[in-house]
Amino acid sequence: MLSVFGKDHPLAVSTNYKKRDGSDFSNSTKENIEEGQKFLSSGIMRGVRNPLAHEERVELKESGLFSEDDCLDMLSLLSHLFRRLDSAVKK
Repeated sequence: MLSVFGKDHPLAVSTNYKKRDGSDFSNSTKENIEEGQKFLSSGIMRGVRNPLAHEERVELKESGLFSEDDCLDMLSLLSHLFRRLDSAVKK
């Protein structure tokens, strides 16, 4: 996943977005968005998907490590990441 997103990688999630006057955002802004997509995508896999795949879910829930509110937060983050991915451009 880290090889797909970010500066100088195959997918760009910020390309289709322009300022109100039609000009591009600064390279710094675009790089920050690209790097953010990379690390948020990687983080959701490592911090959420992997623990849920390798631990007993009932233990995670009963310990308070993962709650229903956490699930809603993660779904919101995933929705954001997938929306950006839907508008991604292959470089």
